[in-house]
Amino acid sequence: MKLLKDLLYTKGNNALDIARLASLFSVLAFWGGVFWLLYIKGTFSPTETGAGCAAIMAGAAGWIYARQKQESAP
Repeated sequence: MKLLKDLLYTKGNNALDIARLASLFSVLAFWGGVFWLLYIKGTFSPTETGAGCAAIMAGAAGWIYARQKQESAP
């Protein structure tokens, strides 16, 4: 539980960081959609899955970086 709190809260665990929480939900929703589509269609495209995963994670990393930079600015 401490690891989850460290991942989702701001420095010092003072407040919940919305960027990190939204990023976590978007990754979970993406993989839920991948598995749902695999169940429904029965096919899997590693190229499309990898590209989608990379796009979501790159966007999440950019958002988290921007939030941290904004919070540390005086």
